[in-house]
Amino acid sequence: MKGRVWLERSGPVGTIRLSHPGRRNALTLAMYDELAACCAEVAGSAELRVVIIRGVDGAFAAGTDIGEFTGFTGADDGVGYERRTGDVLRRLAAIDVPVIAAVDGPAVGGGLAIAASADLIIASDRSRFGVPIARTLGNCVPAAVLARLRERLGAGPALALLITADLITADRAHQLGLVHQVLPAADFDAGIDRLAERVAASAPLSLAAIKTLDRRLAAAASANPMPVDDEDLIRACYGSRDFAEGVRAFLDHRTPVWEGR
Repeated sequence: MKGRVWLERSGPVGTIRLSHPGRRNALTLAMYDELAACCAEVAGSAELRVVIIRGVDGAFAAGTDIGEFTGFTGADDGVGYERRTGDVLRRLAAIDVPVIAAVDGPAVGGGLAIAASADLIIASDRSRFGVPIARTLGNCVPAAVLARLRERLGAGPALALLITADLITADRAHQLGLVHQVLPAADFDAGIDRLAERVAASAPLSLAAIKTLDRRLAAAASANPMPVDDEDLIRACYGSRDFAEGVRAFLDHRTPVWEGR
């Protein structure tokens, strides 16, 4: 079944839903485009006071649909993909009202990048978080995503998460500061609703000022006359035989055989 992303409204609360049945809500490129459209719709709304982003059917999002990579023929495709999805993440992070990532189930790869672009992550106790690309696909994390993970987790834990390719529990993510609150799965929906209602009832100008100041402080802290360039690394990974092998192995349900080239 085709995946899709859409925005629902209930008074001052907007909910962006990620749905790809049978794929744990893995995002196609069309779904990323729909997510960008949802962000634009939220930005143009004067009525919304808080936005929830969540998956359906017991998952948040299991990254990008691997089928999208089967048509890649070289490094240019990888660069284009990372720039396209990176733009969507920037749009999500730039939403002026508070954004809550309601994570119930896996938030992996691109799914974790989406969750980390929200202001708060609330997780059910059955959630898992990780970016296991070094074990699965052999592609590359762009600089902006790594920077966001370093901000949310700390430099050491972010690097460890990527190098070990582990999936961490919701409790561990809470200990590291990535997750704001862990809720029992049975109380998850009600807990998300309570939080959204509380945030929606808060002073909108205060919340907008908090988010704007947070962005300004982050920009000031990261100000650098030599911005981090990641295109050479993206090209090296996506243009490699290892990446092609990772995609084939994933689709064949087998362990990839890495060559380092």
